[in-house]
Amino acid sequence: MISIVPMIGIPNHTYSCVIPLTGRNITLTFHMTFNEVAGFWFVDVSTKDKMLLASYPLIPAQDLLEQFQYMDIGHASILPKTAISDQFPNYETINSEWVLVWGDIDD
Repeated sequence: MISIVPMIGIPNHTYSCVIPLTGRNITLTFHMTFNEVAGFWFVDVSTKDKMLLASYPLIPAQDLLEQFQYMDIGHASILPKTAISDQFPNYETINSEWVLVWGDIDD
């Protein structure tokens, strides 16, 4: 199953989202940070009691979770919604031009 995870373009913003994975739902908490000097978004992803990813860069068009398959949390990619103006999501375009797609473990 494929899910669209909302990304909030507010630096230092924390929100939660329920992701369906192989017959179960997991609630993940996302903390988005924008590094103005580098021009990158970073994300912390955690469950209620465990940090899964800390300060992980949102790099488009690749499986962000490929090296974390042992965690059994699926696959995720940042993809452009339409024609993009920049190679990476920036402060203004994270909501309008990009989408975080989270796929099931078998996808």
